[in-house]
Amino acid sequence: MVGVAIPLTGFAGWRFLRETRPLQEARLAASPADARDLQAFKSRIGQLATATGLVQDRQVLRIALTAFGLEDDLPSRALVERVLSDGTIGRDALSNRLADRRYRALSEAFGFGPYEMPGRLRSDFVDRIASAYVARRFEAEVGKIDEPLRLALNAERELSDLADRSASSATTLWYEVLATPPVRKVIETALGLPASVAGLDLDRQIGLFREASRATFGTDQLQELAQPDRLEPILRRKRRSTVTWVSA
Repeated sequence: MVGVAIPLTGFAGWRFLRETRPLQEARLAASPADARDLQAFKSRIGQLATATGLVQDRQVLRIALTAFGLEDDLPSRALVERVLSDGTIGRDALSNRLADRRYRALSEAFGFGPYEMPGRLRSDFVDRIASAYVARRFEAEVGKIDEPLRLALNAERELSDLADRSASSATTLWYEVLATPPVRKVIETALGLPASVAGLDLDRQIGLFREASRATFGTDQLQELAQPDRLEPILRRKRRSTVTWVSA
């Protein structure tokens, strides 16, 4: 079995993984099991014209869900089929009504919904999904050894994606963070906010997160927080908070 190497712990371990990630991901993708699954996805996804066809192909479905961090939903084929077939355009589409934004990203990428361009027709579709799958698999292997490190890697990737979304409003980006459980957990811990905040009205939650971010990091602009020089302090605080919590 091919795993990952993490010879260091804590923040030093995170920096080691950042430096060695490309090499370790390539090694993981070349492992027999992952190479076989990726090849199956690449060879069969173009033949699956409907959401029903996709969810009935368990091997391809596993690649698709893992690429969006939704691998735990593999048994929930009815839910996944509905998310995919509804698409993202209609206000009543299931992916627009679920709190977790990863469902919307999944549906939008595959484009099975009404009036949407099928993902399989995009020239870079297969490579993007395969790359996302390998990244998630790498993070999952890291999590088997050190779960806080997995969360840190996930948050780094997601926040970096947010930094590229200049057209989105500050409030929209904060909504995206709160609607992505792994990223929310990292930011919530770094800001010292209790998990009970999740029980508040969404607008109130966003207000508390932004207020705490200004007090802690001097800004509530996520595109600023996602810059490399800002990410390190966030993840350092995440690591310290995790250690304190575990030892309490």
